[in-house]
Amino acid sequence: MSNPVIYIILNGELKMSSGKAAAQAVHAAMLLENNYSGSFTMSPRRTVIVLEADSAEQIKNLHEYLQHHNIFSEYYIDEGVNEVGAYSVTALAVEPIDSEDVHKRSIFASLHLFNSEKYRKWFRK
Repeated sequence: MSNPVIYIILNGELKMSSGKAAAQAVHAAMLLENNYSGSFTMSPRRTVIVLEADSAEQIKNLHEYLQHHNIFSEYYIDEGVNEVGAYSVTALAVEPIDSEDVHKRSIFASLHLFNSEKYRKWFRK
């Protein structure tokens, strides 16, 4: 695979700050790397795309859909120390997908890029 793409999907209903969202994305990617049979960190050319799901339910449904299509993914459950409730599904990481694989890429077409800016009003003092 010459141009792998790693999709990270964040739970939009949690309205995480950009720092929390970044941490959850990394947690999900690390979980994926630990459990995925391949390795994406060694690829010299890779892209990470961070998308947003509407809810934990959508993340779990996507995870199940991906499993059904033999695409490995892992979702991360946060302990809830700050910003989110205990045991919240915060993020999903998907195995590397070849950027040329139009069919697999189309699975993510209905999701939007994550944008923490729309949540800033929740964290302003």
